[in-house]
Amino acid sequence: MAEDSNLATDVKIIQNDLGSVQNILDRFDTTINKLTDVSNTLNKLIAVQESRIDTQEKSIEIVHKRISDMKEEMHEEMSGHYETIIEELKEMKEAQKYHADEMSTRVSNLEKWRYIVMGAGMVVGFLLAESTIWDKIF
Repeated sequence: MAEDSNLATDVKIIQNDLGSVQNILDRFDTTINKLTDVSNTLNKLIAVQESRIDTQEKSIEIVHKRISDMKEEMHEEMSGHYETIIEELKEMKEAQKYHADEMSTRVSNLEKWRYIVMGAGMVVGFLLAESTIWDKIF
């Protein structure tokens, strides 16, 4: 009988231990379910973040392309302006050269005229100095 009572006690202890183990297993199941929910939520968040990153990368590519296009347009426009400025400078240089040549010719003509007038004045002065008309007038 003592063995039966020991056996009954052992069975009761094992039943209590099984209840505790069952309780622990239920908690593990609940924890696993919660971890699964957290994992699913994290997967959704990661998918959303990847989508945002893809969108940002596309936006960056679009902006980069726009900047490259604007750079090329500005380069072409500046090249056109540069050529126009160079042409205008050449035209101004030619006009300046023509004007300088014209002024040089005019100054040369004026100098020649001055020397002619001075020579004529000297001849008239000499003739007047050597002539006797002045003696008669004065």
